[in-house]
Amino acid sequence: MTDLDTRTIRTAIETANDVVLIIGPDCRIRHWSGSFESLTGYSTESLSGMSLLELVPASEREEFRSRFHAAVDGSTIDIETRFETATGASVPIRYTATQLDQPIDDTLFCGIIRDVSADRERKQTLRKQTERFELLTKNLDEVVWIRAGDDNHFAFVSEAYETVWDRPKAELYDEPDRFFDSIHHKDHDRVRAAFDGVTDDGVDIEYRIVRPNGEVRWIHDTAKGVYNEVDGSDQLVGIARDITHRKRREDQLNALHEVTQSLIEAETRSAVAEIAVTAADRVLGFDKVGLHLYDEQTDTLEPIAYTPALRRTIGSPPPAFDRGEGLVWEAYETGITVYYDDITTESERYREETPFRKELHVPLGTYGVMVFATTSEDAFSHGDRSLAELLGANIRSTLRSIEREELIATQRDRLDELLGVISHDIRNPLNVARGRAELTAETGDISHIDPVITALERVEELTDSLLSVAGKSGAASEQTPINLGSCAEAAWEMIDAPAAAIAIDDGLPTVTGNESQLQQLFENLFSNAVRHAGPDVSIIVAPTNDGFFIADDGPGIDLDERDQIFEMDYSTDTEGTGFGLLIVQQVIDSHGWSIAVEAADAGGARFTVTIDTTDLLDDSIAPIDG
Repeated sequence: MTDLDTRTIRTAIETANDVVLIIGPDCRIRHWSGSFESLTGYSTESLSGMSLLELVPASEREEFRSRFHAAVDGSTIDIETRFETATGASVPIRYTATQLDQPIDDTLFCGIIRDVSADRERKQTLRKQTERFELLTKNLDEVVWIRAGDDNHFAFVSEAYETVWDRPKAELYDEPDRFFDSIHHKDHDRVRAAFDGVTDDGVDIEYRIVRPNGEVRWIHDTAKGVYNEVDGSDQLVGIARDITHRKRREDQLNALHEVTQSLIEAETRSAVAEIAVTAADRVLGFDKVGLHLYDEQTDTLEPIAYTPALRRTIGSPPPAFDRGEGLVWEAYETGITVYYDDITTESERYREETPFRKELHVPLGTYGVMVFATTSEDAFSHGDRSLAELLGANIRSTLRSIEREELIATQRDRLDELLGVISHDIRNPLNVARGRAELTAETGDISHIDPVITALERVEELTDSLLSVAGKSGAASEQTPINLGSCAEAAWEMIDAPAAAIAIDDGLPTVTGNESQLQQLFENLFSNAVRHAGPDVSIIVAPTNDGFFIADDGPGIDLDERDQIFEMDYSTDTEGTGFGLLIVQQVIDSHGWSIAVEAADAGGARFTVTIDTTDLLDDSIAPIDG
């Protein structure tokens, strides 16, 4: 070897970061870099002429020797082994060597020795880091993933991937691009562009995946770039969440919005019920649903609409529920949504051998109840119940609007009737008054004044009655506890009938009601008795089991006329306004009570009022015959 060659080799050796060795074919060390002493702990003198095999543990020397001979044949060797240092320590190293092409007849091998202790420690740290990740993410529903390196390989994927994607996570480690194979074709390009062009802001994207069985799931994926201090790599750490349930709920809410528009356009209670049941089936996925609305006349919850599946399951249309009957009526009375996780354990269930396992009863305010049922063991989720209650709220609002429209229509009809009365009945006395006044002006005869006054009094009487009729729409306001006996006495004081007799029983109940309206009810019934039975009529006011009655000893009311007496303009007295009993009926309606006309024991008319039990404040009523 020339001096130039030697200097060149020495320079290369001394400037290398790793240990560089020049050894002969007998594994004897010829030259090395200065860091070799610090790696082995041996002095320069000790290393000079030492065989490299002396540093290798005895148990590994034969394998090292045989692999070293491969370099003699002209190939490059790459060996991982250990060196035993002068202090007895064991240092993991990686040895790479190849034969030098020399112009002289001297076979030399150039090898590089790297202390891989740090690499192994780093790998061990990374392995522990991965194990911690696996432990932390094992029970998470979200998929945690890490991509790293220039090749963007997957460094970590949590177990949840196999649940959400329904694919083995090993495929991502082997072929990272398999991730994009599962993306829905409509989202594929958008997702790839997002991950290929990650910025400092990271990734925040929603997309669909397709499972091997063809099922589509929605994913919300967020990722952020981080620096891993362990291996000094830039990584992209992400969390992927399955949001399919949320997306379906959003779709259902959007569909419910459209249903609400349809409900708003509905004009009848039955139309609302049909739309609601159809929406529960097709939009919310509840196929066994019935909607019951309260019928005031029968005092029952009547089945207005129901799904075909419900009828098939029970073998007939759903039943009507009488007051206080079963769990459905309980929901109606309490106004509280009730979920029965096992309806078969409820003693008040609809049938002893019910086909249903779970039921959800959603009250619709004062209008009715919507019943959701299932024959499976699958529970109604919290989201299911929320959507059912939302639908119920929309139904309740729509029924309230229809009720308001019906009330407005009723008031409009009443106004039309009143206008008819005004144009006919009031015009007659006004014409009389005008004619008599004109005669008085022409003749000076004041005898015409009395008919004028009488006609104007008649106009005033009709006006008062009309105003009273107009003011009796809707529910009774300003309700307070009222003793009906005291109320009847106050009403009788307003009646100008000195020859008449009245007996007001002390046992009349105390009720909740509007005092002014109830007093007018008594006044009108008393006036009706005086007008039709005569000025010396005898009247009885007494309690019944569930209300009270007013009876007289007059001629009574013919059976074929009893259905007409509460109608507008009905009167058998030419001097009557025709509004007295109409006002009575309106007071009864506004309190939610009922009234019936019968024959009294004395042969006259008997008006029996039945009071809603919730308005009775007395513990008991002692009825008498009348």
